[in-house]
Amino acid sequence: MKQLKYDLEIAKVLKVFREIRAVKQNTLAIALNVHQGTYCKMENGQTVVTAGQLYIIAKELNTSLNQIIAFIDYLGKLERCPNSLSTILIDFLETSGESLD
Repeated sequence: MKQLKYDLEIAKVLKVFREIRAVKQNTLAIALNVHQGTYCKMENGQTVVTAGQLYIIAKELNTSLNQIIAFIDYLGKLERCPNSLSTILIDFLETSGESLD
Protein backbone atom coordinates (compact mmCIF):
# COMPACT_ATOMS: atom_id res chain seq x y z
CA MET A 1 0.00 0.00 0.00
CA LYS A 2 1.36 3.39 -0.99
CA GLN A 3 1.84 5.74 1.94
CA LEU A 4 0.52 9.23 1.74
CA LYS A 5 2.05 12.32 3.28
CA TYR A 6 -0.79 12.33 5.83
CA ASP A 7 0.17 8.78 6.92
CA LEU A 8 3.66 10.04 7.74
CA GLU A 9 2.23 13.01 9.65
CA ILE A 10 0.09 10.66 11.72
CA ALA A 11 3.14 8.53 12.51
CA LYS A 12 5.14 11.58 13.63
CA VAL A 13 2.34 12.92 15.77
CA LEU A 14 1.67 9.57 17.44
CA LYS A 15 5.28 9.39 18.54
CA VAL A 16 5.15 12.89 20.01
CA PHE A 17 1.84 12.20 21.81
CA ARG A 18 3.29 8.96 23.22
CA GLU A 19 6.45 10.69 24.43
CA ILE A 20 4.50 13.57 26.01
CA ARG A 21 2.25 11.09 27.80
CA ALA A 22 5.31 9.02 28.88
CA VAL A 23 3.88 5.80 27.44
CA LYS A 24 6.24 3.08 26.27
CA GLN A 25 5.99 1.65 22.76
CA ASN A 26 5.52 -1.80 24.29
CA THR A 27 2.41 -0.64 26.14
CA LEU A 28 0.81 0.43 22.86
CA ALA A 29 2.03 -2.70 21.10
CA ILE A 30 0.28 -4.84 23.72
CA ALA A 31 -2.93 -2.82 23.36
CA LEU A 32 -2.79 -3.35 19.59
CA ASN A 33 -1.83 -7.02 19.94
CA VAL A 34 1.33 -6.55 17.83
CA HIS A 35 5.04 -6.88 18.52
CA GLN A 36 6.90 -3.81 19.78
CA GLY A 37 8.93 -3.78 16.55
CA THR A 38 5.73 -3.59 14.54
CA TYR A 39 4.56 -0.64 16.59
CA CYS A 40 7.95 1.02 16.13
CA LYS A 41 7.49 0.72 12.36
CA MET A 42 4.11 2.45 12.70
CA GLU A 43 5.72 5.39 14.50
CA ASN A 44 8.51 5.58 11.96
CA GLY A 45 6.06 5.64 9.06
CA GLN A 46 7.19 2.29 7.68
CA THR A 47 3.77 0.73 8.33
CA VAL A 48 0.43 2.48 7.83
CA VAL A 49 -1.70 2.80 10.96
CA THR A 50 -5.27 1.64 10.34
CA ALA A 51 -8.28 3.59 11.59
CA GLY A 52 -8.96 0.90 14.17
CA GLN A 53 -5.39 0.99 15.42
CA LEU A 54 -5.46 4.78 15.56
CA TYR A 55 -8.62 4.61 17.69
CA ILE A 56 -6.99 2.18 20.16
CA ILE A 57 -3.80 4.26 20.31
CA ALA A 58 -5.79 7.44 20.98
CA LYS A 59 -7.63 5.76 23.86
CA GLU A 60 -4.36 4.45 25.33
CA LEU A 61 -2.83 7.92 25.07
CA ASN A 62 -5.84 9.46 26.83
CA THR A 63 -6.76 11.61 23.84
CA SER A 64 -9.21 11.46 20.96
CA LEU A 65 -8.99 10.90 17.23
CA ASN A 66 -10.28 14.44 16.82
CA GLN A 67 -7.43 15.82 18.90
CA ILE A 68 -4.82 13.90 16.89
CA ILE A 69 -6.28 15.05 13.58
CA ALA A 70 -6.71 18.61 14.86
CA PHE A 71 -3.04 18.70 15.86
CA ILE A 72 -1.98 17.44 12.42
CA ASP A 73 -4.11 20.16 10.81
CA TYR A 74 -2.64 22.73 13.20
CA LEU A 75 0.89 21.69 12.21
CA GLY A 76 -0.04 22.08 8.56
CA LYS A 77 -1.00 25.70 9.17
CA LEU A 78 2.27 26.58 10.86
CA GLU A 79 5.06 27.93 8.79
CA ARG A 80 8.62 27.24 9.80
CA CYS A 81 8.67 27.05 13.53
CA PRO A 82 11.84 26.89 15.63
CA ASN A 83 10.13 24.90 18.39
CA SER A 84 10.22 21.12 18.67
CA LEU A 85 7.09 19.08 17.95
CA SER A 86 6.89 18.28 21.67
CA THR A 87 6.80 21.96 22.59
CA ILE A 88 4.22 22.69 19.90
CA LEU A 89 2.04 19.79 21.08
CA ILE A 90 2.19 20.87 24.71
CA ASP A 91 1.15 24.41 23.72
CA PHE A 92 -1.60 23.02 21.48
CA LEU A 93 -3.00 20.79 24.22
CA GLU A 94 -2.93 23.57 26.80
CA THR A 95 -4.66 25.94 24.37
CA SER A 96 -7.35 23.34 23.59
CA GLY A 97 -7.95 22.72 27.28
CA GLU A 98 -6.75 19.10 27.28
CA SER A 99 -4.61 18.02 30.20
CA LEU A 100 -1.19 16.48 29.72
CA ASP A 101 -1.98 13.62 32.14
